[in-house]
Amino acid sequence: MDLYKSLLRDKLSSIQHDLKQPWLAATHFPTNLSGREYNEMNGLMLSLQAEKEGYDLPFWATFDRIAALNYTLDKQGKRKEIIDMPKVTINEGAKSFPVMLQTFSVESESGEQVGYDEYRKMPEERREEFKVMPTYQMYNVFNVAAQTNIKEARPELYARLQRRSEDVSCPFSIIDRMINKSKWVCPIKPTCGDNNYYSISKDEIVVSDEGWIDDAESFYTELFHEMAHSTGAVGRLNRLVPSSFGSKEYAREELFAELTAAVVAQHYGMAKCIKEDSIAYLRRWIELLDDFNFVMPLLIDMKKADSMIINNIEEHKK
Repeated sequence: MDLYKSLLRDKLSSIQHDLKQPWLAATHFPTNLSGREYNEMNGLMLSLQAEKEGYDLPFWATFDRIAALNYTLDKQGKRKEIIDMPKVTINEGAKSFPVMLQTFSVESESGEQVGYDEYRKMPEERREEFKVMPTYQMYNVFNVAAQTNIKEARPELYARLQRRSEDVSCPFSIIDRMINKSKWVCPIKPTCGDNNYYSISKDEIVVSDEGWIDDAESFYTELFHEMAHSTGAVGRLNRLVPSSFGSKEYAREELFAELTAAVVAQHYGMAKCIKEDSIAYLRRWIELLDDFNFVMPLLIDMKKADSMIINNIEEHKK
């Protein structure tokens, strides 16, 4: 967690000196070699680590997955070493990066334990008998392009990874349709004004569409910020609580919305810069990072909200 806090602190300090730089420099979300995206919390941290170290490609893998590139499987599923190609190895001195895998333990008051998949298939009245407790396991990954010899040992695979890193596009038309047909969790009302906000009392988003044709990226990334706020309403993620402007709770919610919007934007090939209204909180955010009970819940909430927004967009893409 100290590493995570250090990366966030470095990014906040960097933005403080250059307000025009994006939260996340890369515009491709971190994935593993199979193309599966890391969850939003891990994706944020891997992106910050890649930016810090100057890694060009967003592909990561465990030691075992990298070692598996030196083998093929026969028809019986047995491994056979590849002997006619150079061996893929991790560069000497390369340091792995820790990411978190979330799992769930499910137990009833009587002590009965079941698997999470089994729990999800239960009728609702049966599920009420059980308590679900999230747990986090750490595992270590390496940046495949920068921390291994894959470019020399598997040039074709490296070329495919390069092409994949460029294959990202934002579904502008999908998001527009969500707005026009009220397909988000609350109404979204584009206006010609200059304010963007989420109204808790009205449960609606107001976002300025002035100049969006000339700067569509700013319009959509600011929209993601307000969508992040709206996920916290009662009956959704139950995160929003009444708070006064400038309070710790208010500052936390603004940082949460900025990070959430940055990750969603990166997911769709865009870069999110700090919201002008949030600039005043930069110093306060840096101070709050010293509190473990601030950072971890923030990242977990961000993961839930990111998933909610991205899943909604992907569902409408179908």
